[in-house]
Amino acid sequence: MSQAYKNLYFTIYKLIFPNYIVTQEGHLFNKDTNVQVPEYLKNKYLYVHLFNKQIPVHLIVALKYLGPRPRPTKDHQIDHCNINSTDNSVGNLRYVTRRQNCMNRSKMGTTVMVYVDELPEDAIEFRIEDFDNMFIDENKQIYIKLQNHYRKVNLNNGKYSLLDKHHIRQSIDIQDL
Repeated sequence: MSQAYKNLYFTIYKLIFPNYIVTQEGHLFNKDTNVQVPEYLKNKYLYVHLFNKQIPVHLIVALKYLGPRPRPTKDHQIDHCNINSTDNSVGNLRYVTRRQNCMNRSKMGTTVMVYVDELPEDAIEFRIEDFDNMFIDENKQIYIKLQNHYRKVNLNNGKYSLLDKHHIRQSIDIQDL
């Protein structure tokens, strides 16, 4: 829905095209009327219709605030850091390779994965052969070592991770740690 943006004077925004601006929160407005450009959902992403073209909002925000895509452009995508594809705020967007973008996606409906560069100081390594390169901290937070960083896995039901569910149930019960 279109809505009037009353405080554009106090909002950080950038000019896109001659008559449109985009805010850091990821909203597009007509510069002359201060009316928000209507957004619609398509394939889990928000789009706007400008100049007879369907344009993803995250693409406009990234190009204006993050700059052009790194080269080679075909190998880079725009990642929604919090995995919410409708959150187009500048702080939630970043350029990543296809591989990095796939790593940030949830593999299971109950598992949320985030990537961190360092482990917490209280993290200890699993000492079970089947769990090489896995760590757990005092809050039962699990980390999986990748090449240069760690995958942080939030277990919503406390029983399994992105690994084989049956195998993990036999080997370790997260709630008993």
